[in-house]
Amino acid sequence: MSNQDKLQTVVIAFEQWRNTRTHRAARTPKALRQQAIKLLPHYRSSLIIQALKLNHSQLKLWTGGDTNKMSLQNQFVTLPEASEGLSTSSLTLEWQFPDGTQC
Repeated sequence: MSNQDKLQTVVIAFEQWRNTRTHRAARTPKALRQQAIKLLPHYRSSLIIQALKLNHSQLKLWTGGDTNKMSLQNQFVTLPEASEGLSTSSLTLEWQFPDGTQC
């Protein structure tokens, strides 16, 4: 499926939900939110917001505040096991967040 088809599929899903929801203030279903987030690696957030008729705050909230973070999702780092000649006491883990914060 091409990227354009992916966007169009999500647009249709959002339109169907809006047409069938029982209350205008109904919360967007989790499945639709996840579909919107999965578009982020392929489209600018402004295009997704426009196509899905969202506001920036909604998409930002769904991604935990960073609309670019989904491109990093599912990139797991495999740590070596102690049986590979490393003792667990020699392992350290450091995080650096996009805002410069380090742990």
